[in-house]
Amino acid sequence: MARSLSDWCYLGLYPPLHMLAVFTHSFRFEGSHHVPPTGPVLLVGNHQSYLDIPFMGLACPRRIHFLARKTLFDVPILGPVMTFFGTVPVDNVGFSRAGLSGILQELRQGHVVLVYPEGERSRDGRLAPLKPGVTLLIREVRCPVVPVGIAGAYEAWSRHRRWMRFAPPFLPWNPARVAVSVGRPIDGESLARLPRDAMLSLLADRIRECIVNADRLRRGRVGRRCGSPEESSGKSLGGSPGQSSGQSWEQPSEQSSEQPSGQSSGQAFDQAPAHSAGQPSGPPLPVRPSGDQVVSNSPQSPAGVC
Repeated sequence: MARSLSDWCYLGLYPPLHMLAVFTHSFRFEGSHHVPPTGPVLLVGNHQSYLDIPFMGLACPRRIHFLARKTLFDVPILGPVMTFFGTVPVDNVGFSRAGLSGILQELRQGHVVLVYPEGERSRDGRLAPLKPGVTLLIREVRCPVVPVGIAGAYEAWSRHRRWMRFAPPFLPWNPARVAVSVGRPIDGESLARLPRDAMLSLLADRIRECIVNADRLRRGRVGRRCGSPEESSGKSLGGSPGQSSGQSWEQPSEQSSEQPSGQSSGQAFDQAPAHSAGQPSGPPLPVRPSGDQVVSNSPQSPAGVC
């Protein structure tokens, strides 16, 4: 498939933005190999800051199509840039009919779309209740759903701060360091068969699990990876799809959203472990990459447009 001009511009932005993110916020990420290399993918993540968009874009090995409020398209310079990169406009109060149609169109064309089910930036840094609009997308397309968690973006630039806070890697550790953790994909067909409340509960659990792992990563602690305790410790945390031994999936149970399990012919579905709701305890540690924590610097996808 021939790449468009916006695709090439998107790819060209990845290396400089990745270096900038490392320099300004000691950025690290893990689990990028969990994103399926082809086909439609729906990324669902927590929304702490405007920084979520570029940092989650850097953690994904494929181009992401983002959402933005309709009012932002009226801003000079920003509006044309978002239009150029195919940003999907949505209403502040939820998915508009035109926005929902745009998202479905991108997914049906085999693209990756990132949505924030909370509907707005967090007011206290914690995951807010998810809005039900995301369930409409899952039931309509039934594509793989990949949870994504970010930690540190709220401390770096929350909705209450006028100016951004920085955390370069050459200075002592501070809470503004940012990390992203990408979880294993959840089978969209099985997820779509769950009741709405069970579906939202399962998505919230997977996102919280990724947030906890992202917080461990930015603190330099080695913890259980998001939804994948059986992976070998020698695998790169920020590797590309080719670094994994095979695409592993999670299949939610129709009887309970708390213990996804099951098996499908031709593809293995692993049971996801229960997450820990508590935050990492103890004093913060400086980020020191270990042998099994290697952040990918491969220029495969750039950040998106806010």
